[in-house]
Amino acid sequence: MQSSMCIIPEMAETAEDAASPTLGLSVSLEDASKVLQKHLGLKCTSVTPIERGFNNLTTVAIAEDRNEYIIRLSGRFWTRIKTEGEVAAIVLLREKFPSALPLPKILGFCSQREFSVIGYEYILMERLKGKPLDEVWASLEISIQHHVLDQIASIVAKIKSMEYTKIGSFCLNSNYEDLSMVSTPYIDIGEIVGQNAGPFNDYISYYVKTCEVEIEVLKTCDFMQPMLEYLPRIRKLLQALTDGTVLSKDEIKVPFVFHHGDFEFRNILVNDKSGDVTGLLDFEFSGSLPADNDWFDGFSDFGANTSQDTVLLAMGRQFDKSSSCEETEKEEKDNHCKYFLSRCKVFHKSLLTPSELPGHMKRAKLFYLMSNICPWFLRADIKPVPSDWIHERCKAVQFVDFVLTDFNF
Repeated sequence: MQSSMCIIPEMAETAEDAASPTLGLSVSLEDASKVLQKHLGLKCTSVTPIERGFNNLTTVAIAEDRNEYIIRLSGRFWTRIKTEGEVAAIVLLREKFPSALPLPKILGFCSQREFSVIGYEYILMERLKGKPLDEVWASLEISIQHHVLDQIASIVAKIKSMEYTKIGSFCLNSNYEDLSMVSTPYIDIGEIVGQNAGPFNDYISYYVKTCEVEIEVLKTCDFMQPMLEYLPRIRKLLQALTDGTVLSKDEIKVPFVFHHGDFEFRNILVNDKSGDVTGLLDFEFSGSLPADNDWFDGFSDFGANTSQDTVLLAMGRQFDKSSSCEETEKEEKDNHCKYFLSRCKVFHKSLLTPSELPGHMKRAKLFYLMSNICPWFLRADIKPVPSDWIHERCKAVQFVDFVLTDFNF
């Protein structure tokens, strides 16, 4: 994880606060005016925080021209890499698909605190119209829902057509905050946000290193010490992966494609009357990653993801039984998933969906093993330990044991 921002955070009152990247961050009317004045020559007349999101503080700033703008502050756990990564991703897509994707226009940014007019990293962008899809989805008629899924499938088909030769997050290779300098020639693939590692030329190097990073974090996390018992087995698995005895050559040759990193309804804006998609947001964790990864990190709202529960069932395991209400919801999601995946193939015949990616389920097991070594949401030093953390730690340890057993380690 990147070093934290040089600010003094407020005292955390809850476990959620302690883990929050936005603890201690704020945007005042004066701050917003400084940002708008620097990039647009405008004064700000009002600011309203958006009470959504976890990793960034997002504020609506209304300027004297009566237009609304978005100011996003990067969370306190990162320095430069996440701000520049989001800028780079949006620039790449806007240049590749000038009018085909509903993306915000970036109006200014600063990824170096020492040069920032407000002392924080920030991105200034236009505010797109529409409502978050997660707030309106349940109220939409089925025909409108299908219309929305058609558009999402078209968007996915476009961005997944962008293939790369390395694994890593997008980054800028210029030290300037001059937007005229930010174009495709100034964008590279660098280290992965939150990992301090990368870029990588192959899947095995990427996976082994990210596991090693998680293991180092585990060693410093008192609460997750029970996981240390499994390190010898994990290391044997990593060595076998390096030796080529776990995945076949076809299973290793997974394509590296544009990765959004959080492709969920909360990051999609729609017109709640027509169902037209008006915005795709939050590219902070985007980059060039294995084609599997967005199917792990996103699409859960309509059941198109390969979730940890899906992996458990594939191994003949289960943590909690579903209620009848959850079963009904699952059936609805299954129907949406089938429709969505079929539409993806209409828009991009060569798009590889989970069932078409060789070795996808094996890599899903490996992905969730890695993410359970020291779950990010159990790392804060909280006393007393929240009661639900004990259950979550037990599930993480069990899952790692299940995967290691499944791979015969």
